Amino acid sequence: MIPANANDAIDLRQKPIVDLMNTHCFDCHNASDPKAGLDLEQVVKKIANSESLSEAGTWEKVVKRLRSRQMPPADVKRPE
Repeated sequence: MIPANANDAIDLRQKPIVDLMNTHCFDCHNASDPKAGLDLEQVVKKIANSESLSEAGTWEKVVKRLRSRQMPPADVKRPE
């Protein structure tokens, strides 16, 4: 889960994204154990600091993996 101090910095418009990622992403893609080298907690922190454009390539990769059903793994519930 994203650390509380980063959550405090999240704009209310971003809260649904953070909630979705808390539910579906941060268990595997976090700062302490970034599967495939992907730390989505850090990406969200950058959004909170208005640095989201610096992560455009990361988001493109995430979307491609979701659309191709490479992520999440088959035994994990997919986001709606």
